[in-house]
Amino acid sequence: MSFIFRGKDARNYMTVNSIERGLLPTQKASLLRASGKLGAYYFGSEQEVVTYQIKGTITANSITQREAKLDAIKVWLQGGEGELVFNWKNHVSYTAVLDGDTPLNHIGTSAEINFTLLCADPVGTGLTKASGIGRGNMTVDIDNKGTAPAYPSVRVAIEEDTHQFSLVGRDKSVTVGYAPDFEKETLPYEERVLYDELIDTSLWKRASTIDDGQITADFTSNGYQFEVKDYGKGAGWHGASAYRSLNQPCENFMVELHCTFLSWDRLDMGRLGFYFLDENGKQFGSAKMNDVTWTQSQQIATAKFGPQADGIAFVYDQGAYAGVWSGWNEGIIRFGRKKRDGYDTWFTYFAIKDTKTGRYHTELYREYADYARAWTNRKLAGVQIEASALGDGTNRYYMTLNHVNVFKYNEGNRDIYNDKPLKTGDFVEVDMEKGAVYHNGILANELLEPSSDFFPIPVGKSQLAIYPPSVGETYIYYDEKHL
Repeated sequence: MSFIFRGKDARNYMTVNSIERGLLPTQKASLLRASGKLGAYYFGSEQEVVTYQIKGTITANSITQREAKLDAIKVWLQGGEGELVFNWKNHVSYTAVLDGDTPLNHIGTSAEINFTLLCADPVGTGLTKASGIGRGNMTVDIDNKGTAPAYPSVRVAIEEDTHQFSLVGRDKSVTVGYAPDFEKETLPYEERVLYDELIDTSLWKRASTIDDGQITADFTSNGYQFEVKDYGKGAGWHGASAYRSLNQPCENFMVELHCTFLSWDRLDMGRLGFYFLDENGKQFGSAKMNDVTWTQSQQIATAKFGPQADGIAFVYDQGAYAGVWSGWNEGIIRFGRKKRDGYDTWFTYFAIKDTKTGRYHTELYREYADYARAWTNRKLAGVQIEASALGDGTNRYYMTLNHVNVFKYNEGNRDIYNDKPLKTGDFVEVDMEKGAVYHNGILANELLEPSSDFFPIPVGKSQLAIYPPSVGETYIYYDEKHL
């Protein structure tokens, strides 16, 4: 009989004599008593915390050795919550903290100790299970072998443009998207007008200028993404830059660059981002991630609308603290404009992707209301990408450009149209435990239908369904839960 707490086995410190626990968490009924009624009205029960009363023995050859062992136990047990795993159920982990008194009884050079580990959440996490529903199918059978309901993460790879879809459990459902009015024409608010996986460099032409520098190199492709093998030489910023034209100019738009920008040395310097190009090939905005000093890793997010000479820079931000973006692996940079009545809204978004979950974190979002509208007549006709270094040193960031999206927004009277917010190639995750919806890795609870009710997978056998079944492939993940 033993256990592991905070990654360390109790047998390294003591002989565990006993672990006292209850079969279930203490149940406390919520009752309402009324005069003249026999008994009471029952309004459910609340579960209390779980405690484990542990008794152990320390053996030592001397008092000095005993005290050294006790000191090690003090260090081990003190602190905040830690992971707790029992050897009789080693596939389940609980979260526990030391609670209450820790009586100690000396027996010669040995000692008996008693202490309590408290689990504020009585439910432990077991094995991760996966299931799925193939496109065209509606249901899947699930057998939850835990002893408590498990809240799944349901991920849907959208394979057709759709208004909405529903996930259905035993007695609850979650609907994502917007219900269409069949008397209205469907015109998606957001349309993707360019998707480039940045594999074929021949689709891009070498640009002529970059901010505060010169173009001294060309992009190469490794079959998956663009990169720069040789940045060339230059006094200021120098490297590769290329542009691609759109099939049609856009008044309301957003450019989205997926990229990697990593530093392993404070002396590394680099800059990566994109520019807006108008119908005459002139730049009228840019968004970049770049370093600004050789003394430390300090990535800066920048965004400016208008030309370099007289544009308005409304983002120059290091994030929550210097170096917070040093792990910019599969990050995203968004920048766009939406015309409003009497002003233009310029907006930008920077974030890093969690490669395990697909969600974005370490986010920065900014908006700027431009009432002067000096560049309102410029339409987006092309996108120019850049990856450059500073100076002639050998220290530079690891920079890759993974893919580019360009979206146009169909503004105007949206009341006369249906939207189709879920597009082919999109990825939607419904996290039942957190009560959240993620659209392409970004929190999007505005897509949640108000009557939705997040639901768990019950203990035992049940089914989970998706409708319509043609929407795409469905992947279901959950951790078994144990009382």
